[in-house]
Amino acid sequence: MFVQHNRSWPGAPGILKQLCCLLLFCSITAVTKSQAVPVKTAHPKNQPKLPSWITMMDDPNVNYYDAIKTFNDYWKKKIKPVEEDELDESAASANEMLSKRKAREKAREREREERRRGRLTGDDPTIKYAFEYKRFLHWQLEMEPFVQPDGHIKNMDQRIKDWETQKQDQKNRKKQTDSSHQKNKPQANQ
Repeated sequence: MFVQHNRSWPGAPGILKQLCCLLLFCSITAVTKSQAVPVKTAHPKNQPKLPSWITMMDDPNVNYYDAIKTFNDYWKKKIKPVEEDELDESAASANEMLSKRKAREKAREREREERRRGRLTGDDPTIKYAFEYKRFLHWQLEMEPFVQPDGHIKNMDQRIKDWETQKQDQKNRKKQTDSSHQKNKPQANQ
């Protein structure tokens, strides 16, 4: 009696299918990757040099007065970007309480500015650095209360310490006024 044994493994066809699918997936991925366009990474050498006032406002150790001077020197002979409040004449006249004559002069100046703007190109600083210009003006207003006499800006630890001191002073003043009110209150006769 010859018994014929099946020497094949019962899960072999399923594993072969999985292996073939994996091999097909790997080959498609390899072909796709080889045809991909290489991405050009920007090197610091290739980036255009920014005006120093832009980098100064990001420097925590900057001298506030030097940054303002550099900003003003940069924009001295350039057309400055128009700010949103300048576009709304009614708000400008209401906020600044301009006389009619001054309002007409300002309108004429805006018209001249708009004519000049028509000749601006994309590389012109007025267009190129409009966002940074507005950001710098915001930075200037935001940092002004924290400027020390020598021009350095207080760091966050110094600001927090000042805030805690002010908070403690307010508590002390409140206690003093409360106690003085208690002493000055007329006592009711019994």
